[in-house]
Amino acid sequence: MNRQHQLKYCKVCNHKKHDFQKGIICSLTDDYPAFETTCDKFDRNQDFFKIEKQRSQDKIEIQTGVQIKGIKGLSTDEINKELSEGAKFVMYQYCVSIIVMTFKRPTDIYFVKSGKSSVSKGLIFSLITFLFGWWGIPWGPIYTIQVLINNLEGGRDITKEVTASLSY
Repeated sequence: MNRQHQLKYCKVCNHKKHDFQKGIICSLTDDYPAFETTCDKFDRNQDFFKIEKQRSQDKIEIQTGVQIKGIKGLSTDEINKELSEGAKFVMYQYCVSIIVMTFKRPTDIYFVKSGKSSVSKGLIFSLITFLFGWWGIPWGPIYTIQVLINNLEGGRDITKEVTASLSY
């Protein structure tokens, strides 16, 4: 068994120790692991998986530069599984007007799981736009129609852009 395979066990073991010279070693022997297939002293660190899920979410938010709603509690593997089953990353828009000023803005990114409606997640932004988007001249009505069409079609699917930026 090679070192990479051994490290898969050691990284999640309560007996791992970090040595500045050697890297990850076993705290029981103060040396590299010596097992061939499995370690009889293996003690799984249950907190490791919670930490990895949080790191996965932090990595996504840092690399995309925006918060992604709907991935809390999901590991990278779980996100990848959902994506393979048809999930997608979607961005909506909203429009607000104040007489001569009209603001058309994107929302945060939303993770829509497979089988879930991407239209329903964007309804609140469509409602805000419908109520407050029309009132600016001349861009209010133009942007309002654009935003409503975008949101009622399920938002803008940016799955390829997000996954490319994350190097899945």
